[in-house]
Amino acid sequence: MLDLLNPIASRRQFAGGCVAASVAALPSAASARPLPPMDARFAQVDAIAASVMKEAGYPGLVIGIEMGGTVRNRGYGMADVAQGIAMTAEAVLPIGSVTKSFTGLAIAQLVAAGKVDLDAPVGRYLSGYAGPGAAIAIRHLLNHTSGIPNYTGLPDFPRDISQRFTHEAVLATFAAKPLEFAPGTNFSYSNSNTYLLGMAVERASGMGYAAYLDANVFRPFGMTDSRLAGSSAVIPRRVPGYVMGAGGLENAPPYDVNYPFSAGAIASTVADLQRYRRGVFGGATAPAVRKQVLSCDPLADGTPLFYALGCLAIREFEGHRRISHAGDIEGFASHYAYFPQDDLTIVVLTNLGHAPIAPYAISRKVARAMLGIEQPKTLDLPVPDAMARAVAGDFDVRPIRFGVARYGFSVKDGVASMHFGGVAAPGPAIPLAYQGGGVFVTKFDTEFAFSFAAGGKSLSAEFYDGRFTAFRAG
Repeated sequence: MLDLLNPIASRRQFAGGCVAASVAALPSAASARPLPPMDARFAQVDAIAASVMKEAGYPGLVIGIEMGGTVRNRGYGMADVAQGIAMTAEAVLPIGSVTKSFTGLAIAQLVAAGKVDLDAPVGRYLSGYAGPGAAIAIRHLLNHTSGIPNYTGLPDFPRDISQRFTHEAVLATFAAKPLEFAPGTNFSYSNSNTYLLGMAVERASGMGYAAYLDANVFRPFGMTDSRLAGSSAVIPRRVPGYVMGAGGLENAPPYDVNYPFSAGAIASTVADLQRYRRGVFGGATAPAVRKQVLSCDPLADGTPLFYALGCLAIREFEGHRRISHAGDIEGFASHYAYFPQDDLTIVVLTNLGHAPIAPYAISRKVARAMLGIEQPKTLDLPVPDAMARAVAGDFDVRPIRFGVARYGFSVKDGVASMHFGGVAAPGPAIPLAYQGGGVFVTKFDTEFAFSFAAGGKSLSAEFYDGRFTAFRAG
């Protein structure tokens, strides 16, 4: 399945701080201090790639870096394990939910053209949509505050994703479902939102979604290797995807293009995603469009929300502003990040789904190398008894959450574990390493961290592209 909301395999969430439309012109934060020579930084990137491939079992990996006019794209490992074909920087791979930012851009373009109203109900553009979500404003779909259930997470969604899907068939799986909350009051990441937006793009523009992107994004930005595609499409330099089975690597399940559609069906290259960044943040995009792409609405109670109307996460990383999105789909995972003050773009594409070290974590390590920031040292300390008592139990995530709304923590023999859904929920426990000071990281991904407040009444979780809060249940 499209694992963007699988709480075990794909733990995506977003938080941060929105930026002004003039983001591309901001001065470099890195200019205040000397950086290591570029060759030395690239050598660090190569070492990071070798390490994560060994630890996470990646068959192949592509890392694209553009900084201050220097471009360095490199493939690592194998593109096709069975055929013994090496991964190259020119490989074409599905990018999963990074697609959402293309949909957000398309809506912004149509708003600027007077063809879409951000505050109009989506039902205005989809005459066949009669469910409770039809009255929800376009802006609430863009920033995942609609309350519409996620279709890929519904238990009755078809398990055979290789079958032919139509928009109407996908819409029927969630259209009649009740909303999970009043629009604008909470954030809950849902592929249904962006699927509906893709359908709205088609109705408002009079073009198919793929044709719209080709005419208004791919060709204007010079993206010659990008397209909407399912598993059956024959694409030059496209690589197969894998998942890790009980006996080792297995071929990923096939999927129809209309299964993810505008929520995750684009295939691309690192070079094309660099062109995409230049196109959005350069002269090819009108300032009014870029302003909307980077704009964030707060929740109804004033809580800041940092998932922008351009379907991008905007926040700080190690003191540097970052604009980003992650993706994960059937045997592939990706991460796209732009640091405007540092003129740095990082793209990570992989041909393994559900890897224990996700591309977002690789991207963070690469960013530190390129920005001259020391990688954090990871400890594995025994958990003191007082800390064990403080953290044990369930914590509810609100009002910004991804997937499951509850985390559980347990400590046994001085070792802590985390449980998605709560301590009593089914599924594997995730081992944690204690760093001291109430901070834990997961042992498989040290970029995935939990910081507990004194007394254990709340925690701050940092993973993928976000930081969010959970409060003790009960």
